Amino acid sequence: MMLYEGDVRRCRRCKRRRMDDEPPEVQQYKTCAKCRIIERTKKKSRKPLAEETMRYGMRQFQEQNQNANFIHDDIFASDQLLSDLQASRDAGIANPSKQSLNTQFALHKPSAFASARPANYSYGQPSLAASAASSAYQSPQLGGSASMPGASALPSATAAAIAAAAINGADQSAQSANRQQNKYRQHKQKQEGDRAKLPAPSSCELCGGALDADDNMCTMYRLCKSCYSNPYAKEHVYSDFDDFLLKVVKDKDAEAMTFISELASHLVESLNTSKAIRTEEQFRKAMMDSLTSIYVDPLIASLTPLKFTRTSSNVGEVNNTAPVVSKVSQKYHYTLTPPLKQTYNATTETGTTSLEMLFLIETNLIIIKKRSKKAVADYSVPFLKALSRDMKAKGFTFDDEPAKVYAELQVSDVGADQFARDFKLLQKQIGNIQNNEAAASANNGQHVGHEQLEHNASGDAESNEKLEDDAEDDEEKFEDEDEEDLGEESSEAEDPDDLDPAFAA
Repeated sequence: MMLYEGDVRRCRRCKRRRMDDEPPEVQQYKTCAKCRIIERTKKKSRKPLAEETMRYGMRQFQEQNQNANFIHDDIFASDQLLSDLQASRDAGIANPSKQSLNTQFALHKPSAFASARPANYSYGQPSLAASAASSAYQSPQLGGSASMPGASALPSATAAAIAAAAINGADQSAQSANRQQNKYRQHKQKQEGDRAKLPAPSSCELCGGALDADDNMCTMYRLCKSCYSNPYAKEHVYSDFDDFLLKVVKDKDAEAMTFISELASHLVESLNTSKAIRTEEQFRKAMMDSLTSIYVDPLIASLTPLKFTRTSSNVGEVNNTAPVVSKVSQKYHYTLTPPLKQTYNATTETGTTSLEMLFLIETNLIIIKKRSKKAVADYSVPFLKALSRDMKAKGFTFDDEPAKVYAELQVSDVGADQFARDFKLLQKQIGNIQNNEAAASANNGQHVGHEQLEHNASGDAESNEKLEDDAEDDEEKFEDEDEEDLGEESSEAEDPDDLDPAFAA
């Protein structure tokens, strides 16, 4: 019958409270796992206990062994233990209970549990070396008593201590693993919070298009879906830095060139091996200096004689993020720090050249942009019209060599170098003038057509009015003629000869 005190279940032997986390193999018995091990040891039974029972029982031994009053536990206050303690004291052995732990006892361990730990525990009389190796204590060995033929089995206290010593290493490993898991979980939670603090990008770094805020991959790489899938499909975008430098040297007047590449993690982590990294700002400065020396300095050297000055840098921007220890450099690595960014500008009489480097530490993506903008020359309209007229007269086009055109036309208003440099610009400006003149002539033609239509319409109106006036004149003429006829008739009727004599005067 199981013993209960209220709703608390207790062990039949030690009367201690049974825990709720007991495995089913332990719950089915009235005795706790620790007491079952003790009873099995006292009875010298060779029947092995279940693996879960052994594990749970040894954990109980360890927990009780940490108690300072362990030796005064009622379950160990037996006559056999007291007699052994008295005999050991008489023999002059210091701390006899611990001395007996080192020499006289070993636990049987099932084969399944033996596979996890190489020690082979068994019941019966163990060897002195094996017992000493498995013990948690390092006191001197007890001579003679272990090899005595009539040596009796040690008390149950030794079983508890040996069991605690046996699982000490395993439990420490489990606790260490749990601590590592907790640290990893806390680090992941901190990372999610640090990522949320980073400013969300709104436009693609290559094409300038809008980014999908719900697409984590696009926001993490700062590229739209099209540019992320194949960034090198666009014009003047390179994946190899050497090819990028060659193109920059060959075509210095190109308006836009871009280098983009995802660097290897071990290369990035090895950039800060020679510098002390204790803070996020130190990490950012070390990374910026390394990337500048590897990528920006060679690019500036290839654009000589342009003199570049750094106009902006965000080394001081920090996110107060949690670092990780790099396996390569063995130093702090801040993956969720804001992207590194710096710009350089060079201005001359002919135009402006800018360099921009962007490095995303979370993805190891580096983007370097080279942009050139020429200064717009102010050429007058008469000069452009005269140049266009002279080129047509000589049979030149803008596909010809600028130097040849300049020599044949004997242009005196512009220098030869500037004429060659602005040759394409002259073509564009002349084309704009011609387009404007064509549009103006088309508008004039439409205006003339409208005036002619209005003139025709007004002429028709005048003719109609004239016809109406003529018709009115005809009617008036006819009316006058009728009146004259009536007058003549009346005059003829009033002739005196025709009057009645009766009415004559």
